[in-house]
Amino acid sequence: MTGNYNRKFTLGTVVMLGLWLAPAALLTEAKGGPKGTPSDPVRIGMVRSMFRDIPPEMVQAMARPFRSLMENQTGLSGEVEHLPDAWALAEKLQRGETHLGVFHGFEFAWVKQRYPELEPLVIAVPPVRKLQGFLVVRADSAIHQLDDLDGKKVALPTGSREYSRLFLQRAIQSVVNIQQACPDCIENALHELIDGQLAAVVSDAAALKSFEDRHPGKFAKLRILAESEVFPSTVVVYRRQGLEPGILTRFYNGLIKAHTTTQGRTLMMLWKLKGFEGIPQGYAEQLAACLRSYPPPDSATGTGTLTSGGGKTTEATPANRVRD
Repeated sequence: MTGNYNRKFTLGTVVMLGLWLAPAALLTEAKGGPKGTPSDPVRIGMVRSMFRDIPPEMVQAMARPFRSLMENQTGLSGEVEHLPDAWALAEKLQRGETHLGVFHGFEFAWVKQRYPELEPLVIAVPPVRKLQGFLVVRADSAIHQLDDLDGKKVALPTGSREYSRLFLQRAIQSVVNIQQACPDCIENALHELIDGQLAAVVSDAAALKSFEDRHPGKFAKLRILAESEVFPSTVVVYRRQGLEPGILTRFYNGLIKAHTTTQGRTLMMLWKLKGFEGIPQGYAEQLAACLRSYPPPDSATGTGTLTSGGGKTTEATPANRVRD
């Protein structure tokens, strides 16, 4: 059953982000009530792209157990709202209409410039920590640079990470004629690449590692044409002075310790997450580096090649270099 891992992992990643927002929605206080005593639900915002390719009913079904987990961990409950994009979410946080927000790391780098009062609370920890996008070709392919993809079929599989999508968009801006294919998952796309049906496939590190573990012989037939820089982790964000410190602390501790409970471990396994962590040292520098390589869409310039628009070409690089 090819593709099973990738479908589960995509669900897990998307719902994992929803899991933050669901819990985040747990933190509001009633006006005039005692400080630190939650009464009204905390409002959590998420961008809709986190649920790309996932049916709405599946998102709701998967979010319910996480809400239960967070209520057990923190004693808090809340409401989740889906926003059209990162800018809309940041604006609602800034106005105090939303209390917590979940952003892809590169999105937070974008909005932090305009809204400096937004601060990171925790990051999500995926199975493979290195968040990178890769353009993969056959090892014996005549494609050795991005311009060689002109007129070729390149796959952006269903369930691809948002940073992989961004990587591809910026990478091929200078390539005039790309035929984009959308296989149902990354694993099946890699099989089609090896069979000669595709010229290149966009992947992430976790999917490549899974393919290597399941199909080592076929994996040896792959080569990395180009790769992105490492993207910052997905992050739960709050606005300074937007929530009582005691509420933030309860939410922070609940997420950090979620993987230590039986229920939490089961859900982390289901969602293919290692857990949540505090903001790592150097995260601000990661955001700044990401912003330089991948500026917001309204200010992105350049030829679109990886060397000038984000990422780097990697001539004749074996796929077995992909590691955590």
